[in-house]
This record gives sequence, structure tokens and C-alpha cells, in this order.
Amino acid sequence: MTPEPKPRVSEVLAEVCIVCGVTESDLYGDERTAPIVRAKEVATVVLKDYLGRSFPEIAAAMMKKSHNTFVNRYHRVKDAETLSRIERVKAKFGGLNEN
Repeated sequence: MTPEPKPRVSEVLAEVCIVCGVTESDLYGDERTAPIVRAKEVATVVLKDYLGRSFPEIAAAMMKKSHNTFVNRYHRVKDAETLSRIERVKAKFGGLNEN
């Protein structure tokens, strides 16, 4: 039995927007309100841990030049609300497993 293919980055980012209540333009933009920052944190963790993307790949997917912000976001995620949203995104794709 072959494993299900992992979702595309665009599919994950679209689901992050739904779960976090932001638009894709919010996710790709420069605004830093709390809901948008949280959505970017969720996206970073899911793309890194469950799709195995590198920080430069994550930055490129979110249309940013530098990956340093994504490294900082990744290490900052600790609050229960953000962790819950990460689990909701994973559940949408059949409970993605860590790489």
C-alpha cells in the first residue's frame, strides 16, 4: 500500500488561512497584527515539521527574500492556541506525521 502523497504547500497555506481566519494576502503581506502573526507561525511550523520544507523554501513560498524571520517564528511557537491551530491544519490532511 502506497502512502498518501503529502499536500502541496499552496494547499497547506490555504488551510492555514481558513483555520486562522486570515486571507492569503494577509499571510503573504507585511502586516503584523496578532491573528496574522499567529497564522504565519502556524504555516511555518506545519511546512517545516510536517512537509519537511527548509526555512529558505518556506520564505520563498510566502514570497519573502529572507528566511531569518521564519527561523525566529518557528522557535517562538509555544502558546496553546497556536499549537491547537497547528493540530487542526494537520487533521485536515489526515494527521500529517513529522519528518
